[in-house]
Amino acid sequence: MVTEVRRGPAITVSAVNTSETQHDSYQAFLSGILLGVAGGAMVALIQELVAPFRSRRELAPPEPGG
Repeated sequence: MVTEVRRGPAITVSAVNTSETQHDSYQAFLSGILLGVAGGAMVALIQELVAPFRSRRELAPPEPGG
């Protein structure tokens, strides 16, 4: 004979490791800094690679008097 026991809805419990969460936030912060530095370096590199293709007139200082 099988008896079936019915119970109410299950209670779920969750916990958060705050130390791990803070570490994840710190790593995201560092990756943002590195991404910003790498992006700035990429822009500077592109500007330096494009500079030789500019004409001398664009690079020459403006003439006095307009």
